[in-house]
Amino acid sequence: MCIRDRVKEFVKQASQEKLLLAETERVNITDHPKYKEAYEKELEDAMMSRIQQEVYTDIAVTDDNMMEYYQANPDSFMEPMTIIAKEVQVSTEADAQKVANDVKGGADIEKIAAEKSERKHLQSRNWELEVTQARFPDIFAAASSAKEGDVVGPVKDSRTDKWSVLKIERIRPASPMEFERVKGRIKSKLGRDIREKAMENFLKKARADNKVHIYEENVAASIDSAHYEQQTQPIAMP
Repeated sequence: MCIRDRVKEFVKQASQEKLLLAETERVNITDHPKYKEAYEKELEDAMMSRIQQEVYTDIAVTDDNMMEYYQANPDSFMEPMTIIAKEVQVSTEADAQKVANDVKGGADIEKIAAEKSERKHLQSRNWELEVTQARFPDIFAAASSAKEGDVVGPVKDSRTDKWSVLKIERIRPASPMEFERVKGRIKSKLGRDIREKAMENFLKKARADNKVHIYEENVAASIDSAHYEQQTQPIAMP
């Protein structure tokens, strides 16, 4: 766009702004409910932003803070026990029982998986399934006491309504995660906790200074908790 065109565009925009301003004055826009609502929201947001800036100014999470939390909460930073097994997944118990008999009889489970398994994405991993209690609770329960080389199954997975047969390859015991891997997570949690505490202290002081008392039991009684409840369904793993 050349200079002349830019000047034209500027003049056009300036004219439009003047017309809009004149129209808002004519209709007395400041008395309109929508304007008042928008203004109050903007004012509330600006006030909250300013308060947060003041309350959170000196908040910092140090490496020492993070290491202290990491050492005090070892159970929160554990890699779960993982069972790595070759798997064949089929739709019926009868088909699964035949697979289990064949594998126990010496048949190659990878070849059977290539022909019959319905969990097709495992093909790129040589039919290896990593089983943890969180991801595959039914399969994990059936295989948790097995040893390397054992054939486990048929096992019904209630999340998918499928049947699995597994040959245990190896077992990775639960182990602590390295500090560097969880450092970011710890920093986020501690920062959030510190900010919540700082805001709580600020509000407590502000209420005392301004002689404000909030009857929390009355507020709680006025809230329809059912409106905010969310029901979640377990997600079936493929």
